[in-house]
Amino acid sequence: MSMVCGQLPSRINFSLFRGDISAYYDALYKIFRRDFIENEVTYLGKRVDIIHEKYFSGRERSFWHLISEGGRDEERMVYNVRSSYLPYARALIMDTVIDCRDYKTWIKYHDQSKRNRHYIWCQRENYLVILEERKVGFKLITAYPVEEYMVKKYEKEYNKTKTPITRMDEISTPSTLG
Repeated sequence: MSMVCGQLPSRINFSLFRGDISAYYDALYKIFRRDFIENEVTYLGKRVDIIHEKYFSGRERSFWHLISEGGRDEERMVYNVRSSYLPYARALIMDTVIDCRDYKTWIKYHDQSKRNRHYIWCQRENYLVILEERKVGFKLITAYPVEEYMVKKYEKEYNKTKTPITRMDEISTPSTLG
């Protein structure tokens, strides 16, 4: 469990691997495979898929987007701090922290892809997951720790959203109808 939030799994820190970067990447990839390939992931009752295209070292593009940063794919650099958060991605998508007051979700239109993107942000851990709407579900775009200078931007986006997403929006029970 995370030391900050008991609802999230532990981070995987590079220091545990005594400088063996290959062993670290292999461990991260095992978690990625378990969380996104071998087991189904759903969000708002719809399947979440990954970008399966093999990009680097025979590993899926989505994997590299979770552990690296940068603009174009060929310019991305692996970032060990970002990598350490990889176990959080599935947990945030799969409703495991639904009752957390530090959990914020909203939708924003993405001009380049011409699709809506869903932002899932754990403010306590400052980790953000971005999913893109597709015809039959969602595509995992990326996830990363939110740097201090980005917090105000995401708070503004969240507050600007007139109706932030809550997982309970789809469920109307007599107790929620007043």
